[in-house]
Amino acid sequence: MFGRWFRPKPPLSTASRFEIDRWLIEIANVIKASSDTPFLNRSLKQFKIGPALSNDINEAESDLREVAQSICQDYQIESKLIDAVFVDENFDGSLVTFQDSVDENSMGRVTAALDIRLKSDSLRCVVCLAQAAARADWFSRTGQWPSDPIRDLRVITMGFGAMAAQAFLYDKTWSVAGMQGWTLSRIGTLSSIEIGYAMASWARRTSAIPSDITNSMRLDARQALIQTLRYYQSLSERPQIGQSTLIDEPRLPTPIVSDADTAQLWTSGEPTRVYASALETKNRLSESESKLSSVLYPSVLHLMNSADIDLVTVGTRLWGFCDIDAETSAKQLTKKIGSKENSVFLAAIASALDHRLPVAGHLKRLQTLINVQANHQFVALDLIDRSGVQSPALIECMQRQLALARECDDTVYGDRLQKSLQWADPTLKP
Repeated sequence: MFGRWFRPKPPLSTASRFEIDRWLIEIANVIKASSDTPFLNRSLKQFKIGPALSNDINEAESDLREVAQSICQDYQIESKLIDAVFVDENFDGSLVTFQDSVDENSMGRVTAALDIRLKSDSLRCVVCLAQAAARADWFSRTGQWPSDPIRDLRVITMGFGAMAAQAFLYDKTWSVAGMQGWTLSRIGTLSSIEIGYAMASWARRTSAIPSDITNSMRLDARQALIQTLRYYQSLSERPQIGQSTLIDEPRLPTPIVSDADTAQLWTSGEPTRVYASALETKNRLSESESKLSSVLYPSVLHLMNSADIDLVTVGTRLWGFCDIDAETSAKQLTKKIGSKENSVFLAAIASALDHRLPVAGHLKRLQTLINVQANHQFVALDLIDRSGVQSPALIECMQRQLALARECDDTVYGDRLQKSLQWADPTLKP
């Protein structure tokens, strides 16, 4: 009776796990990883350097170049393609920047420009070199520079997961002369929990994790790793869901299957596979401007009533592609528009617009999302443009946000706001 409450759960949201798994699948296909690929685990001791580098910059850079050469040898990367230098301060204030270039032989060269403060932290210096190696390796395989998440996940697949979990994010409190504070510094895009999950997923894709790897891991990353492994193990005990997860897919996007198979997946599949399939279906319908098969309507309702917010969001968005009468559509979407979750609210507004339902009464909440400038402001602006409804308060809000975007040199958000403002009032000057 109470079994479902005590089942192991993964440490991240379904959408977050989907993003990590799809990047890992891409990496696996690029480097041709298989179940025979060993799970590597590197440590600082293997590079024969102490916890801090020499105070002499030249000696410190020389030590780093030896580390870089060792990394290159292990991964068949030409050592001349990676270099490291210490700088007084990077132009953007970050602890490390990567200077990419392409030589006369079309090989990607990467120089890690390390903030001088990192000289006292060998662990972070080595991880930065691993990031540089990941960039050079990816370019040599694909002819393109990797995105930051792919770079950092490639670092994990190269065996630097435990080191990255410690080095990517430093957070600590301090107390001086009766004053207290909190500092945060970052050299990677992934959190320690995301790293722990990624290590477990990569082990599922390739081979088992060494038993001693958790001894050197940061606590929260270790907990995420163990939690994910337990979750994967529990799937074999739940035949109604099945053992297949997204990371088991040979490649993405997944092949299109019959409506009956899709309905079964959406109703009883593992969440990351369900999310990937539903999201892919939504994108395909958006591009083709077509409707969803009526066979899948009950499955869409199942997603909309899920306890998983990410599945509720994608299910609510799929409702907009269902050829349903206005009364039934409004009944379902009214519940979702009232959701406290912004992602569900936005998906419901988009589907309401698809069904030509009125949304003018919800402009205030859309305006709030623009003011917050969180992850949803671009979607909110798109929906406002689609609705064709404007108000003086909304225009004033967008003008205020445009001024702030220009003040902060946020050209992407500023240009998007300018586009909406000119659509709302063509007389407004850029």
